Amino acid sequence: GRCYVGSGAVVKGGATLGPGTVVGRGAQVGDGARIEHACLWENVRVDGDAILKHVVVMPRQGNSTLQRLAPYGLPRA
Repeated sequence: GRCYVGSGAVVKGGATLGPGTVVGRGAQVGDGARIEHACLWENVRVDGDAILKHVVVMPRQGNSTLQRLAPYGLPRA
């Protein structure tokens, strides 16, 4: 299947983007992350070794910091 990576997005080596994945502009995907059938909005950061399937991830509202996801799709404190 196909995936889309927006301009300025960074996908580290070892990351896997599966079918139906959209990575928005300026998003960052860490080494070893696995993403399938997911939509990452602009400027979202996914830590290495995270596993995301069938989700939409967007930046936190009212906060200029990036939404960061740790392994298994759990929000990082």
